Amino acid sequence: PGPYKYVVLRSDNSSTGTFTPIDTLTNLTDTVLVDSNLNTASTTYQYRIQFYYNNTQLKSNSVPASSVRLTTSPGSG
Repeated sequence: PGPYKYVVLRSDNSSTGTFTPIDTLTNLTDTVLVDSNLNTASTTYQYRIQFYYNNTQLKSNSVPASSVRLTTSPGSG
């Protein structure tokens, strides 16, 4: 059993593909994280989550997920 924690990691899609921890969540009743002050206009970010039990033993490592990139174009009509 616990204690449990999530570690949120981010990569800026550089050539190294290195993921850096940006937050650790131990209150598992709320799994929301707002990642602020990023240049999302020119950089795509990837995220990965690691789940630990007993606070030190890695149980699971998620596959990377990308941030959403949207573009707009003039409408027709």
